[in-house]
Parts: sequence; structure tokens; C-alpha cells
Amino acid sequence: MALFSLFALMDEADEYKHTLKQLIRRREATLYRELGTPPQRDENAVDYYTLIGVRAI
Repeated sequence: MALFSLFALMDEADEYKHTLKQLIRRREATLYRELGTPPQRDENAVDYYTLIGVRAI
């Protein structure tokens, strides 16, 4: 955790953070596309995990 914190302090332009957010959103979109369900959008979501209703699949 200390290394992530240090890196976040050094990345003043937030390029790494922005790149990771894009990667995570792309993976989430791929997951939902392969499951055949639309992704759930929530403005308050943290975007590093998602809940999947297994019974609905």
C-alpha cells in the first residue's frame, strides 16, 4: 500500500489513475457484454468491483 500511495503522490497529472480507470471500465464492459446483460451504472460506484446477480444469468 505504501508503494501505491507514493506513486499516487508522484503522479501529479493523474495519468496512471486515469489509465487504470479506463482499463477497469473496459474490462467491466467486456464482462457484461459476454454475460449478455447491460452494465449497471451508478454515479457513486467506485468502479473497482461489480456485483453480478448469478441467478439472473
